[in-house]
Amino acid sequence: MAGFSKEQAREIIQRLKSNLDLRTDAELAVRLGLAETTITTWKRRGTVDIPLIIEKVGDVSLDELIFGEDNEPEERVNLTVFGLGQTGGNGSVPLYSSRVSAGKPLEVTEEIEGYIYPNKRFHKGTFMVGVQGDSMIGVGIMDGDKLLVDTLKEPREGNIVIARVDGALTVKTLNFRDGGVLLSPENPKYQPIKVDEDTAIIGVVVATQRDFV
Repeated sequence: MAGFSKEQAREIIQRLKSNLDLRTDAELAVRLGLAETTITTWKRRGTVDIPLIIEKVGDVSLDELIFGEDNEPEERVNLTVFGLGQTGGNGSVPLYSSRVSAGKPLEVTEEIEGYIYPNKRFHKGTFMVGVQGDSMIGVGIMDGDKLLVDTLKEPREGNIVIARVDGALTVKTLNFRDGGVLLSPENPKYQPIKVDEDTAIIGVVVATQRDFV
């Protein structure tokens, strides 16, 4: 389950209700097959079950839901999210045109580019993103690679994670130092990012994929 600040969680829930033309948390709970108290808990704890929303709603825009439709970045790049276990049929997974930054955090957009066929079954809390940049080359993550991300796995020291920083996404190593939390690059030409209350860990990278042709 993705973690956000309480304010961000409330904003996401409000955007979802607007997207679905719903007015109350009770109506949203019914639409998602949840108890109304679950929506209240999301707001109180700053946790929103994005994979569940994708499963139940299907055609919701992730960047609009998380970042808001009025968020117009200065530089817009393609960030790919493949919702594993979603649509496509015959075991296929939709591949959306996107990149997650292996450098400075990048804004997102989404567009179906094609379909992939994973060789094992993943739960619906799993998705994939493409990489842009070279900040993680020290652990073998190269520009153009695709990362399999588990949003339900608890992030631990040393895990490679996808994080939301100031409204943008980045891939870094999670480190705990001097009582603080850092998102550390694996390339000496980049500086670590200090985690604050506006930073959300979206998921843990569990595998990579590289295309040679």
